[in-house]
Amino acid sequence: MSIQNKEIVFIDETDTKNKSSLFCPVCDYILCVPDDFSRIIESNCCEDCWITFGSYQKDKWNSGWRPDKNELERYKQQKRILNYNIKDILGVHNES
Repeated sequence: MSIQNKEIVFIDETDTKNKSSLFCPVCDYILCVPDDFSRIIESNCCEDCWITFGSYQKDKWNSGWRPDKNELERYKQQKRILNYNIKDILGVHNES
């Protein structure tokens, strides 16, 4: 793939077999800690998803099982609430 600008040509010669996203394919959150990056290689999910869904049913997970849409939405809602609570504790607020 190449992307052309008026003066610059970018050529992506990355081996797509070893290319991975910066987002967890299960929860869609960004990978942000070292454990996420090692876990994505091993289990194809972030560390939080592994702890929440995969670690207690490794055989099913390794066979391709993933949480259903409703369970995943509840999990993502809890994760959003936790992130907001941490921002409140730290006093970090988005300025509009």
